[in-house]
Amino acid sequence: MVFGFLRPGRVSLEVAWDQNRAYRPGDALPARVHVRMKGRPKLRGIRIGLVFWQRFRYPEEWEEEDGTVDYRLMWKESERWAVQADLPLPSKLPSDFQQTFEGQLRIPDVLPPAHEGRICQARWYLKVVADRPMLPDEEYRAPVRLVVPPPGRYAEPGVFGEPSQPHLADLRFHLPGLEFVEGEVLEGQVVIRPREDLEVRGVQVLLRVHERIPYDSVFDDAPDAEFWETVHQADLAGPGTLHAGREQRYAFRIPLPQGRPTCGHCGPGGRISWYLHARLDRALRRDPTVTQEIFLYNGR
Repeated sequence: MVFGFLRPGRVSLEVAWDQNRAYRPGDALPARVHVRMKGRPKLRGIRIGLVFWQRFRYPEEWEEEDGTVDYRLMWKESERWAVQADLPLPSKLPSDFQQTFEGQLRIPDVLPPAHEGRICQARWYLKVVADRPMLPDEEYRAPVRLVVPPPGRYAEPGVFGEPSQPHLADLRFHLPGLEFVEGEVLEGQVVIRPREDLEVRGVQVLLRVHERIPYDSVFDDAPDAEFWETVHQADLAGPGTLHAGREQRYAFRIPLPQGRPTCGHCGPGGRISWYLHARLDRALRRDPTVTQEIFLYNGR
């Protein structure tokens, strides 16, 4: 809210909307904007909408003392309007104009979620901007809690993953689906069908997250920024022998973290992907593994 004394040529914006609820793609966000002006300020228009703000690591050229050019990673910010509307102001504003506008913003059906990654972050805001030529804009901005639920494309239970060494062991995941929500517990099984007797030091399952920001469209020779993190590891079995033809099943439960949902199309701010990984730990030999991407959402 912005009330009180206004200097001549200023614009005041007061915005009222329900900030206590969570919004979802396809919802209508009702808002009321009260505009108050002092005198006749220069004004091109007033815009209201939803903006997607991102902060991410980005390469910047850096010239070394010997004249060679290298890259260093800097933090960069970007913001884009996902939906917007212009308030219907009079073509000629009277002196000391004020008016209240009421309406709804329809949230698009497909949106990336907010996230707090290590090399990429993003948030949603409701934003109102009074566009003033040759002068700083007057602006209102407040965070919007936007829930991106599972779409239901990969909700069926099944057997998932391709083994890295199928001639040694058919290694798979039995999962209730591939779509999950932050804060839930992922329950599944690692199923092993050895093709020959295998001496192992243990059987592990890991939950890993991958953050990646591609630069090839901007810098041909700059490497992508990547960050891998193992957020959960469980030992399902200790040392022993897995006998050929004898199926072994190991159940696991993994609590799913919050704050970094899957983001496959996040624009220049990169992407966040999640993977289940299981391995048979063998001494001084290549470990048979299985990996499966899963999809993590920030609510239902």
